[in-house]
Amino acid sequence: MYTAPKVRNMPRALLTDRERDVVEEKDDVNRTTRSTLMSRIEQKIQIMREDARLLRKHQPELAGELQRAVCEEPLEERLDHVEDEIEEIKRRLAAVEQREGEDEGEEPDVEPEEIAEPDPAADSEADRGSGDIGEEDG
Repeated sequence: MYTAPKVRNMPRALLTDRERDVVEEKDDVNRTTRSTLMSRIEQKIQIMREDARLLRKHQPELAGELQRAVCEEPLEERLDHVEDEIEEIKRRLAAVEQREGEDEGEEPDVEPEEIAEPDPAADSEADRGSGDIGEEDG
């Protein structure tokens, strides 16, 4: 994870130290304080959108840097999450394959003659339904 260098006399880009502590839940604050801070952060995000539009229009190189800075890490996080999901799917698939391999030598729970054949009379009754699909009774 990239950590920005400390620059003297320069405010943080988006969150104050206090806001960071509240977002990370390092500080126990009441609901009103938390709501106020979250609202302030939402306002800053709106201002950042406006600034990003300005950069795209007048300084596209800087706009690209901003986009990479904001979007690059979440992409890496998503890739990590996808890789974790793939590993979980592989684990589940291996478990299913193992169970199927164990079940191949066992007798089925239901004998073939116990399986009921479809009743043609029941099918013809269903075909004589009340009319078109979506038609209301009335």
